[in-house]
Order: sequence, then C-alpha cells, then structure tokens
Amino acid sequence: MESRIEQLLTKYWDGETSLQEEEELKAYFKANPSLTPTGMYFRGVNKTAEEVSARQFRKPGDWFARSRWTVAATIVIGVLVGTMILRDTGKKNDFEITDPEQAYAIAQTVLSKMSTSLNKGQAPATQLKKISQAEELIKEQQL
Repeated sequence: MESRIEQLLTKYWDGETSLQEEEELKAYFKANPSLTPTGMYFRGVNKTAEEVSARQFRKPGDWFARSRWTVAATIVIGVLVGTMILRDTGKKNDFEITDPEQAYAIAQTVLSKMSTSLNKGQAPATQLKKISQAEELIKEQQL
C-alpha cells in the first residue's frame, strides 16, 4: 500500500492524477494522519473541502432586480414627500398679521410691557449706585 501511495504522490505532484486517485490520496491521509509536510498538506486539503463557504452565490440578475425596486421605492417616496410639501404651502399661517393697525397695537403692547420690566430693574440699580458712592466716600476719607 505504501508503494501505491508513493506512486500516487509522484503523479499528484506532477499534476497527472485523476480525480479518483486524488480522492484515494485524501482518504489515505485522512485515515492515517501524519506529521510529515505531505500529511499536513492533505489534512489541510481535507479540512478546506469540508468547510462550507460563508459566501452564497447570487444570480447575476438579482442585483439588477433589487436595484430596480430600490429606484421605484425612492421615486414613490419622493412623490409623496413632494405632494405633502406642496399641500402644506397652500395653508395660511395662523399667526400672520395682515392688518397694519393690528400689528401696531400688538407692537405697542409688547414694548410697554418691556418698558415696565426695565423700569422695575432700575430701582435696585439706583440702590447699588448709592452703595458704590458710599464706598468711594469711605475710601477717600481713609486716604
């Protein structure tokens, strides 16, 4: 048997073996694992043959069919968004003021409220002004 394996190995390395002879070599090294470089090579060949590829083959037309559906979906979404935007532009703004006298009255009310708030802040500011003047007088007397 060893001489048969040696002959098959010689033919294998020369590239002259048939598929049956290669299967015989693989089966021999699978049944008799050895630590020689040849045995390790065939162990790797057997291991690689047993592994299932993680990548799946897809038909060439699959990509094209998927891309057509993607383009169609994009167009539909674009049309829907466009119609929603156009429908919203026709609505009137509820807070829009078209009457100039009404706008003037609102502006006058807002400005008077703002003025009242600012005047309330002036009273503490005058107190702070008096305190700072008193501090300056004390500093002048100390010098």
